[in-house]
Amino acid sequence: MVFLLGVDAVLLARDQILVVHCAKEGARRASLTGDAAQTVAVVHQRGAPGSAVVSLDMVGEGSSELVSVTVRWSVDDRLILLGHLGRGIVVQHTTVMVREPNPPEFDIK
Repeated sequence: MVFLLGVDAVLLARDQILVVHCAKEGARRASLTGDAAQTVAVVHQRGAPGSAVVSLDMVGEGSSELVSVTVRWSVDDRLILLGHLGRGIVVQHTTVMVREPNPPEFDIK
């Protein structure tokens, strides 16, 4: 049982690191383009599963415009022991960046 809890802890840590990485990549794309569809696409391309919820928020105007990207993922079905407790274990991260004034032009691949 202790071994399985250890495996759950490692899986949970890995999923949290993945969510942080995906939120940062999404915020970077949102700061360059301001396009919600491209932001969500980048988050999922960088490893977030289809069940992850991505939210994009823009606040302010001009040089002080901020973009905020939140990635939220319920990981109950991935965990061996902790997932069966029914507590709704969620990993989530929000990254905020300043919107770039003159972003470069590029296509998402």
